[in-house]
Amino acid sequence: MQLAFERILRILVRGLVWPALMVWAGAVWAQAGPAAAGADYRLAAGDTIGVLVFQNPELSLDVQVSESGAISYPLIGSVAVGGQTLVQVQGRIADALRSGGYVREPQVSVALRQARGHQVSVLGQVSRPGRFVLETSTTKVSDVLAAAGGISVGGDDLLVLTGARGGQPFRKVIDVPALFAGQSAGDDIVLAAGDTLYVGKAPQFYIYGEAQKPGPHRLERGMTVRQALATGGGPTARGSQNRLRLHRKDEQGLLSESAPAMSDVVRADDVIHVDESLFYIYGEAQKPGPHRLEIGMTVRQALAAGGGPTARGSQNRLSLHRKDEQGRLSESAPAMNDVVRPDDVIHVGESLFYIYGEAQKPGPHRLEIGMTVRQALAAGGGPTARGS
Repeated sequence: MQLAFERILRILVRGLVWPALMVWAGAVWAQAGPAAAGADYRLAAGDTIGVLVFQNPELSLDVQVSESGAISYPLIGSVAVGGQTLVQVQGRIADALRSGGYVREPQVSVALRQARGHQVSVLGQVSRPGRFVLETSTTKVSDVLAAAGGISVGGDDLLVLTGARGGQPFRKVIDVPALFAGQSAGDDIVLAAGDTLYVGKAPQFYIYGEAQKPGPHRLERGMTVRQALATGGGPTARGSQNRLRLHRKDEQGLLSESAPAMSDVVRADDVIHVDESLFYIYGEAQKPGPHRLEIGMTVRQALAAGGGPTARGSQNRLSLHRKDEQGRLSESAPAMNDVVRPDDVIHVGESLFYIYGEAQKPGPHRLEIGMTVRQALAAGGGPTARGS
């Protein structure tokens, strides 16, 4: 009776406890393996697996899949595992041990130790570059890019995918924003082992001179000169958005310089120079032409910068020409303490004298240097018949 009871107990232990222990051991081993490997991960050359046979330590080992897709296993010999899932390999080893008479009821657990067969490389401007396991046979570009943490701040919007398809070299450029916006879902292709995803640096433009934030800046798609200037913080107090120079290299590497319009599109590696603000003075000024506009400069200071009026000019006969934001030109008679703006044009008029009454030509007349009253009266045509 005692022997019968012990036999039943052994059967229960073997039938219930051992399988439970094997499930537990398999779970522990699965956690110890690469976390990225999914349940349908298929083994490939270079992968390392761990085989555990309960109560048979001599049959428990770690083994690497050979280039032919097989492993060498004690007692059994060569076992083809390439293209098989871990569950399928478990069954194959268990069947071979059972059919060969080596283990009566083998409890086998297989875990992935190292995944080197089905991997892709993600390089360049991503948050976590490196090698990533293809979890499933349907892993796509977006899946691996997400696993790499996405494109970093300095990364380009374009991703270059290289590899092999059908034994031939394969290369594809993928627009990432369009991909995630659903505009080019067809580019979210299934990856293959050995593929490489590369994200280069984003294109840049450069701004210097009288800009608030000189230096290199990221070039956005379709960016205009106006937007590029805003990205650079806009002109300083001494700078002028109307005095820009654009330096650009052509396909032959030849450098050209131009005065861009605000709506012109900026290209990669363009260099924008923001020049100093100027004002212009002409007419009866000692130093007509363009002059540097200082911060807070008044009309009086601008007139002094132009050398003051000539002997024929008068500071009381100034006219100021100015364009508004819409490009419309206005003319005014400025006060001496008015502040001059970039690209203002100041005209210094000639000195005049005025004659009226019984004169042949009453009104304003040009005042010549050293002119006497006699000469002024003659310039007015002299007295009328009633004048004296």
